[in-house]
Parts: sequence; structure tokens; C-alpha cells
Amino acid sequence: MICPSIPSNENSRLRELLSLEILNTNPEDEYDKITELASHICGVPISLISLIGKDRQFFKSTYGINAKETPRDLAFCAHTINYPTEIFEVPNASIDYRFHDHPMVTGKPNFIFYAGIPLVSLQGHALGSLCVIDHKPNKLDEFQKKALKTLSFQVSKSLELRKNKLELEIRKEKLKERKFTLTELAHLISHDLKSPINNIIGLSEVLYDSDPPSPELSRKLSKLISLSAYKLKDLIDAVLTYAASENLPEEIHIGTFYQNTKRPQSKL
Repeated sequence: MICPSIPSNENSRLRELLSLEILNTNPEDEYDKITELASHICGVPISLISLIGKDRQFFKSTYGINAKETPRDLAFCAHTINYPTEIFEVPNASIDYRFHDHPMVTGKPNFIFYAGIPLVSLQGHALGSLCVIDHKPNKLDEFQKKALKTLSFQVSKSLELRKNKLELEIRKEKLKERKFTLTELAHLISHDLKSPINNIIGLSEVLYDSDPPSPELSRKLSKLISLSAYKLKDLIDAVLTYAASENLPEEIHIGTFYQNTKRPQSKL
């Protein structure tokens, strides 16, 4: 038996496969209908949707056999993913130099004929295979090959939709967190805007009181008004700069945001 080779893009292929969060998940009707249809079209008793992990192949759907996974070294589909643009067909595994002594060929479940087509993602990774299997020698005709390609494309599209859905869910959660942080930031900003405004109002009323303060006190009050006005301006500028940014950060650190708006205090 010849063990399957490892694809040259194995690391990125595995990352994408794991990002689908599909390994060890329960059967789903949309995949089960495809394996059933593939079996009927190709006239064979077994059809599988296999996903090739690091050390094993996981069956997302099985028709005609009760199995959940096998070691990767024993997986016919692990050979298939090395041919991402074509059907990998073994008409008679019992006389094929690669598989004649394979334990699944010499013993149960007695795989003799195998044909698989890779499930290729938009990123070009062969994540697994849609395959059909028989207990006797066989060969697909052109119609069956075309139908198997069409069904494999449907599986690949379903996997892509699953990936997009997961990414949308992650994005949705991040937006929820972002909305909460923005709301918190808005409350803090509104509170801090009131403080310099109240200072300016209060100090101005002292300056224009019926009993005017001394020139020295007036100078100090004017300085305090100026500092409050600058603080107000810095806060407004920081908010406007943030709002106009084309590359908003994924996370808003309120402490850092405020640190960037602080103006050094000067002595009166």
C-alpha cells in the first residue's frame, strides 16, 4: 500500500478546513441528499463526502456504509486531494499497485472501485472529496463523471456558504461589542464635555459679576477659562478625527482615547 502524499499547500489548506468548524459535526440533510444522488447516478452502493484533516478523514455524509472517520493514511480521498482539477479513479483496487494490499481492499468493507473528485474552495484548497465506491471493478462513463463534478461543485458551494455564515456571525459579534463600546464612549465624552463647558460658564460669570475681581484674579480666571476651552477643543477634535478615520480600529480602548486628548497642564 502506498500512503497518500501531503499537498504542498497543506498548512493553509488545514487552516481553511478548521475555519469551517465542520469536523465532528452531525450529518446534515443537504449533504446526505448529495451522497444518495451520487450513488444512484453512478450505480454504486456507497458514496461519501470526506474532509481530510491532519491525521484522519472525517465523513460529513455517508450513503451505503456506517462510518464516521478513518486514519488519513488509509484514505483513498487523501490521494484525491492531490489532484485538485480532476477525478481520481481506481477501476480495480485489487490489482492496482497502490492499493492491492490495502486493508480496506483485502478485507471489509472490500473497496474495489473508487472514484473521487476534490472539493476545492475559492482559495484553491482541496478540502476533501465527494466519492463513489463499489465492491467490484467498475468505471464511470462521461455522463456519470460530469454529474459527479456537478455534485462536488454543489458541496463546495455549501461549504463556502457555511464559511461565509461563520464569518458573518463573528463580524456580527464584533459589531455588537463595538456598539456597546461606542455607547460607553459617547456617555463618557458627553460627561467630559459638560465639565469644561460648566467651568467656562461659571468662571465667566465671576468675571462679569457686579463686583469685578482684582486684575490678578481676573488674569487667573481668564487662564482657567482658556484651559477649559482648550480641553473642550481637544475633545471635539479627537472625536472628529476618530469619526473621519477610514481605518477604524476593531477595538476601541477608551483609556488610550482619552490619553490622546489630554493637554499638559500649565501653572497659573
